[in-house]
Amino acid sequence: MLAVHPTEPAPSHLDEVLSGARGEEPVRRLVLDPWRHGFADALGDVTPGRPSGRLEVLRSTFKPGRRLSAYYLLGTDRGPIHVAATWRPTTADHDGPDGPPVSVLVSPADPAMPQLARLADADHLARAVAEVGGPLHEPRRDGLRLHTIRYRPGERHVLGLTSVGGRPGVVVKTDRDHSGERAVVVARAVGALLRFRCPRVGAAVPLGWVPSDAASLWALAPGSLLSRGLARRSPESTAQVSLLGQALRLLHDDTATAEHLQACGALLSSPDVAAEVAATRRAAQHVSVLLPAVGQLVDALLSAVATALTSTPPGTPTLVHGDLKADNVLTGDVLRVLDLDRAGLGDPAADLAKLVADLHWWCPGRLGGAAGLLTAFRDGYGPGAEDRWSRAAALVPLYQLRFAARRCVLHERDWSARVEAQVASAAASAGTVPW
Repeated sequence: MLAVHPTEPAPSHLDEVLSGARGEEPVRRLVLDPWRHGFADALGDVTPGRPSGRLEVLRSTFKPGRRLSAYYLLGTDRGPIHVAATWRPTTADHDGPDGPPVSVLVSPADPAMPQLARLADADHLARAVAEVGGPLHEPRRDGLRLHTIRYRPGERHVLGLTSVGGRPGVVVKTDRDHSGERAVVVARAVGALLRFRCPRVGAAVPLGWVPSDAASLWALAPGSLLSRGLARRSPESTAQVSLLGQALRLLHDDTATAEHLQACGALLSSPDVAAEVAATRRAAQHVSVLLPAVGQLVDALLSAVATALTSTPPGTPTLVHGDLKADNVLTGDVLRVLDLDRAGLGDPAADLAKLVADLHWWCPGRLGGAAGLLTAFRDGYGPGAEDRWSRAAALVPLYQLRFAARRCVLHERDWSARVEAQVASAAASAGTVPW
């Protein structure tokens, strides 16, 4: 949390800061104290209330030489609001030496997805829910609570709508590629499969797709994210991970569901290894600039991953989740798999590897760490898939490196130590069986 400061002139040489030439600390200061870097001027009068509270950094991303983006929760006299700020280097066409231009958007503004402004109106959203047969029947505006869960201009937004009267809630998602439309179809098919074949596991429950708002609507299910249980070493986590392995095997082996979804046009073609390696290199660009020695190790490890996978070619593509991690699993009376918008036909080893890397993230260290969880996951997945596990072992370092790039956030003071530890973990996994 950060106190609000008055506007002060931006320091010189911010182009160098945004290039990464001055190291990580100036970039961190820019994110943590945006008021000194043009934020207040860009904020102007676009807020629905006067800034009067504190500024909380929710997320930041740094693309050296291109942009620095930060997402905040800003206190105002009318309540907290979500704000996105982006700094870009100056050019001959911009403002010159007084500092780089900064642009600010305040929720629900998003030029790339103007429907967010409609969806942020509780009355409009309640009507959309009613159109798809959702659980909010003839609600009154004063009986609804609408809140922002995620505000990412140009990328994705997530809203929550709940009823004060205790009616079930609704989660609303809208994104730039309309992947929610596919996710609704996939979730219905996967939910039906799990309901009959693995009743202790379910999928997110879709209410429907609203074309006019390019939004998918989902029932708000009770429970807690699996990641929270892993972080606090919950004793129930081992059984939950085993159950998740059982459900994943069912998903990977069910050809009928895969063929049905393919015929519906609801599945993506999962990226190949070359694309995954390239994406991870792009994600780690700031690591290479700010921590050159670590960046060199990242490049070497990614090359080693690509080489190792040439000796373990993928088998027949199956239905895959596409983003399997503990943040996408809800625990409760039923284990519920969320965020199916990346589901596709692809290599099942990628699902296995990403969850293995995720378990190492939440429970680092072989002794007393993820070892028991990894055994439970493998046992739940069942026998007869050694080829998938062999390829997964080669893929695990790839996802560990991606976590180093994306999950270790630059504005935190221990960023470099966390990146180094995660890259070291990837190096330890390379060429070994990480479970």
